[in-house]
Amino acid sequence: MSIVGSRLSIWWLGLGLLVLLSGCGPAASRAELPGIYVADYDFATDTLVIKADGRFTQTVTLRATGKVVTASGAWSFDLQDHYIGLDGMLVVSDYANKLVPDFDKRRDYLVHEPVERWFGRLQIGSDPGVPYYRQAGAIPR
Repeated sequence: MSIVGSRLSIWWLGLGLLVLLSGCGPAASRAELPGIYVADYDFATDTLVIKADGRFTQTVTLRATGKVVTASGAWSFDLQDHYIGLDGMLVVSDYANKLVPDFDKRRDYLVHEPVERWFGRLQIGSDPGVPYYRQAGAIPR
């Protein structure tokens, strides 16, 4: 085998391992969900605190103005589909990852998002642009 062939084989092996390991690990369980998750948009930081008692709080801080908006509600988890339901969540971003006008006026959304594990780290949402990544640290009560 030539040097080029060897390098190409190593490259394909590395790529295969990366794909295999990226979604590696067991699906999330309900007990693993409590924690702090952050979505970092160009226009805001959105922090979700998922509590073990089935409640959550959401804090959105707009970058341009420093305005802080909070919401809270109940969450549930579908063990079969691995989706979290967030009842009362603020919808901050549209499909183009732009700020939703008057996002702070409507608090009656029931949002369903997938819970996935990437490189061993939990995330809420499959949008490659801005999912909520779980932060290291204490689990909220």
